[in-house]
Amino acid sequence: QVLASIDSSLVNAYVDKTGIDRNNILQMMQNETWMTAQDTVDKGFADKIMFQDDKQLQIANSLGHTLPKKDAVKKFMTMIAEFKDSEKSTPAIKNQIKDNEEKSTPSLRDQKLAILFGKDDGNVNNN
Repeated sequence: QVLASIDSSLVNAYVDKTGIDRNNILQMMQNETWMTAQDTVDKGFADKIMFQDDKQLQIANSLGHTLPKKDAVKKFMTMIAEFKDSEKSTPAIKNQIKDNEEKSTPSLRDQKLAILFGKDDGNVNNN
């Protein structure tokens, strides 16, 4: 009922402003008719177009960004693929690092022997 009252008020205002008959206005509202600024002036819904530039603005669904270039996308995809490959090899790399640490770190026994033989670096392999 409130919506019907609002529609009725709008229709009355549009009929008074444009001179278009009530049924046509109701049909336009029901169809949710879109018009350009010039159409609204031509049909009498507006008196003039304000702030009109010589350049015609275009409606676009964007935020002003352009699509990246193909080679940039290709480079990005290559980086992702390399990262995925590196993640797959991570356990092997971790194992290799662990093995190297175990080999390079002298055992407690070797460290004690190094102290006994006066080796400062703690490595008995240096003679």
